[in-house]
Amino acid sequence: MVLGEFISMSSLYEAAPDATPKPMGWGTYATNPEIHFFLCSFVEMIDEVPDIQAFTSKVAELHRKGISPTGKYGFSVPTFLGRMAQYTTWTDSWEQFYINYVRTLMAVIEDAGGPDEEFRGLLETLIKKVVPRLLRPLETGGRQIQPRLVHGDLYAGNVSVHDVDFAPILYDATSIYAHNECRPQSTMPV
Repeated sequence: MVLGEFISMSSLYEAAPDATPKPMGWGTYATNPEIHFFLCSFVEMIDEVPDIQAFTSKVAELHRKGISPTGKYGFSVPTFLGRMAQYTTWTDSWEQFYINYVRTLMAVIEDAGGPDEEFRGLLETLIKKVVPRLLRPLETGGRQIQPRLVHGDLYAGNVSVHDVDFAPILYDATSIYAHNECRPQSTMPV
């Protein structure tokens, strides 16, 4: 889990170094293989929400510069929303990646809450009817989406403000290369 955080944050730092603490390293305690750590540079922050213009400009910069190294959707290592593994397998189309991502998420929900046939039916309708109608047109007829680096867990709890210049600071990434408007959810009880 910590390797995913380190590589996620390293990818963010490469794309937006002035908005991300610099990742320094990660590892496992020699005395306890169940305890892991991630180290990054210290950034003095204040508990404020960043200016909306500065924040959205920084996210746009991240999406402009964070281009998928493979040209595919996914990520090079597993990343986690809390303890929940995200779907990160490299996939050629946004439609297929999104379907696999949703299936992975829904499997976690079902594992936590038990089987639900109505839920499964709704999921299949979403996957077979709704997703193709909404996402397939984005990548057909000569149209393309270039997979972009997304933070993966971007919400008020993972954004702050630098104490000196009040610039936005992004942290606790769980990155994937996805459609630039994708926002994975971390609100799952796992």
